[in-house]
Amino acid sequence: MFFSVHNMAMAVDDQLAKLPVQNEKPGLIGFYFHSVFRNNKEIAEDVCDPQQAMTLGDYRVLIETFLNGGYEFVASDNILTGLSPHKKYVYLTFDDGYFNNWYMVDVLNEFQVPATFFITSQHVLMQKSFWWDALYRNLRKSGATLATIHKEGQKLKQMHVTEIERVLHDEFGSRALTPIGDIDRPFTETELVSFAGKRFVNLGNHTSGHAILGRCDRAEVVRQVMECQDDLKRIVGFSPSAIAYPDGGYSREVLEIIRDLGFQVGVTTVRGKNYFPLKASLLELKRFTLRSGYDVTAQSRIVRLDYSINNFLSALKRPVR
Repeated sequence: MFFSVHNMAMAVDDQLAKLPVQNEKPGLIGFYFHSVFRNNKEIAEDVCDPQQAMTLGDYRVLIETFLNGGYEFVASDNILTGLSPHKKYVYLTFDDGYFNNWYMVDVLNEFQVPATFFITSQHVLMQKSFWWDALYRNLRKSGATLATIHKEGQKLKQMHVTEIERVLHDEFGSRALTPIGDIDRPFTETELVSFAGKRFVNLGNHTSGHAILGRCDRAEVVRQVMECQDDLKRIVGFSPSAIAYPDGGYSREVLEIIRDLGFQVGVTTVRGKNYFPLKASLLELKRFTLRSGYDVTAQSRIVRLDYSINNFLSALKRPVR
């Protein structure tokens, strides 16, 4: 039911977006993605959850569409130093730390735009698959539908990540979290060092183990966040000032902890534009993502809308409070 309602909302928004854009308000549009597929063949291999199923060509279309629309791409540091309240910006981000994010380097260089990559540090150090990918590929092998996989994933999200991984080992064997190849694996330490040195690459904190912070007690929130800070400091030589909340889950208490730990930028999965002034909402920046199976250009038009039915409906699905 939820998806059918959103499909109808997107259809209406698509018609609105085709009208000439007039008086589009200045602000910051955040995007979050995960994997970067070089082509549709990689998506079809079913070794990891395709999520937005975005190929390099799709990312090029997205970036070009916003550049042509008068948008400037920014990184976390740009947000902190101050953005003009009279301009339009894009904050392009990628969560988790997949090696396949490396493929974005040439695209970022091509368009001369920055992107921020939020890293889950223990996956880098331990070289293990993300649990949702292990679930996806094993259930797909058994012929499970996408709806079934989604339902199982939502059920597992109610558990702590360590418990989820135990369940997967029990159900699929001791190698359930062993990566298949470059498509699904995280960066290695050496690769992350090289990646972090690229001109348009910026790194952020995505916790050490991808725990949903809104479901953790205070001690676990601090551990997850600071362990990632320490890991990244040791690997790449610095600790980020920005954090992405895993699965978008956070609470007021989590925000207080994050602020006390010294973070200045925090990004959510709440859909919507960020309007000026940004100061009061810097730890709760909204981000869009794109839905697989829908035209990238059309969705890019839709997210530019200042009044969108789909955005309103998505905002009703609040993160953990």
